[in-house]
Amino acid sequence: MIYLLRHGEIDSGGKKRFTGQLDLSLTEKGRLQAESWKKELSCIKFDYVYSSDLTRCVETVRIITGSENSVLIKELREIYLGEWEGLSFDEVKAERKQQWEERGQNITGYRPPAGESFNDLKKRVIPAFSKIAEENKGNILIVTHAGVIRTIICHLLEIPFRRLFSLGLGYSGMYIVDNNADPVQLIAANKLI
Repeated sequence: MIYLLRHGEIDSGGKKRFTGQLDLSLTEKGRLQAESWKKELSCIKFDYVYSSDLTRCVETVRIITGSENSVLIKELREIYLGEWEGLSFDEVKAERKQQWEERGQNITGYRPPAGESFNDLKKRVIPAFSKIAEENKGNILIVTHAGVIRTIICHLLEIPFRRLFSLGLGYSGMYIVDNNADPVQLIAANKLI
């Protein structure tokens, strides 16, 4: 089984923001979310643990496993949003209206200035995920980001990529995938606290 876990809550300053690859730490609530998963997953022996190398994922892994022995994979980072990183949705709508509209018309192909598109993210994430899934058997924990997990689930379930935001995934949300099934099967989508 592959357990795809989104990191716990981070501080967005009370506004919906384009966080991307900003290297932010977990909030207190985020640490509590990871503690809840530690308890929930305590009966599972993970044969392999992988993580994005960004602090919020590394912290989540450390809390859940009690160890820093995860394999850090840069390709599992969130989408890079270039000049939009750190800006609130309202700021982009107001100050970069044309860019906002262009992204809305082409959600998978649009690149914010100096950033990645979701298609770019897919080209980076799917080979890394496929390598993990093909080379490892047993229970695998992957702690990463919402965009990464949505990309993987769309790929595995052959959901049109333009619909990636139809997949719900809040902070500390998890999808469980049976990578031994043919075809691969989504077993569960879950969220604690």
